[in-house]
Amino acid sequence: MKKIGLSIFLILCSTNIFSSPEKQLYVTIKGENVCVYTKDLKAKPFENKMYLYMGDVTPSKNFKSTYSKLFNNMKVPVDKVDCIPISSTQFKNNTPYDIVLDMDQSYSIRICVEKRTDKVVLRNVVNGFTCSTSEISEAIEKEQTIFKRILNWFVALFL
Repeated sequence: MKKIGLSIFLILCSTNIFSSPEKQLYVTIKGENVCVYTKDLKAKPFENKMYLYMGDVTPSKNFKSTYSKLFNNMKVPVDKVDCIPISSTQFKNNTPYDIVLDMDQSYSIRICVEKRTDKVVLRNVVNGFTCSTSEISEAIEKEQTIFKRILNWFVALFL
């Protein structure tokens, strides 16, 4: 009986995982820049092009891009070393932003950026439209990645 319940749970989770058109985009700070990368070794450009765009998130308004850049024949930003920088001047303080990297697949993340006099800090977004007081940390990022790997392994095992 427990195996049936676990199987149903995993199938429901797998439906949610595979129905999302976008994969997780990751962010870090490099100097005064917000830097994005995929952590996906299978990521590849679409016709040797990558399109990066972002926009602030407001509940009552449609998405409007506030920054965009097209990259041709560039190495895919798989890790922090090869990440794509976005100047922190492109962000309003404590405003949620959607950042999207379009390639063969799309990668996205919603974050807030707090610009202090001495550094730039990344913050989580709560309830979709509110900047939290908690910073995005490597530990949280690793936990989510490990959980997703385990979940994907179970899904592959049962499908």
